[in-house]
Amino acid sequence: GGLVLTDADPDPRFSPLASQDAKLRFAGSVIDATAGFNEQKSGTKILDAVIHHRLSDGNGTADLFVRELRFDDNFQPDQLTHLAYGVVANAQGSVVGDGHIAWSPQGVTSRGSFATSNMDLAAAFGPVTGLTTTLVFDDLIGLKTAPGQKARIASINPGIPVLDGEIDYELLGDNRVRVEGGRWPFAGGELLLHPTTLNFAADQPRRLTFDLVGVDAAIFLQNFGFDNINATGKFDGTP
Repeated sequence: GGLVLTDADPDPRFSPLASQDAKLRFAGSVIDATAGFNEQKSGTKILDAVIHHRLSDGNGTADLFVRELRFDDNFQPDQLTHLAYGVVANAQGSVVGDGHIAWSPQGVTSRGSFATSNMDLAAAFGPVTGLTTTLVFDDLIGLKTAPGQKARIASINPGIPVLDGEIDYELLGDNRVRVEGGRWPFAGGELLLHPTTLNFAADQPRRLTFDLVGVDAAIFLQNFGFDNINATGKFDGTP
């Protein structure tokens, strides 16, 4: 049969999803169901779900499979969830992964792992190219991860273009990201990102602080094309 899935929360966290291939089997007090879901307006395939529930004891599971969710000019993250507004835009790339939700009379648990490779996007702190990361959720429903998630970034421009960096981070839930630190090679030295928490749930200023360590003045000027200026030596600073 067909069905439409919506969020029961008064402030829906995701857009309605539609399925035209839902199947349900009820036998021996056990319900087994499968369905593939598309974003309702665009028809973009989002995920496949496999559900198992025992009426006898109230235990059940839902396995979610994202085979390849592609973001391009025709489909963007904010079409799937309003939580992406002001966080990410102009995404070009795909996401794959899976999630597992389990419930019982004692409560609900959820986990999952989702990955992207070489994604380009416009983030709140500047344009990003070549983003590669794997998100390991220990609370998928709450969108919370363990500390120490890593993202490799081919290039990022938070005011100064930098290449081949790595950021350690944690998703705290409620649209908040804990940046544990970041590091990039830069002009013969390093660009270091200070730890901070970015709150995308509130309309407030978001600040990032970087340290320049051991930067070679000559290489720095060459990177910015200052052909008529020469300098030697190394310098540190906090832009």
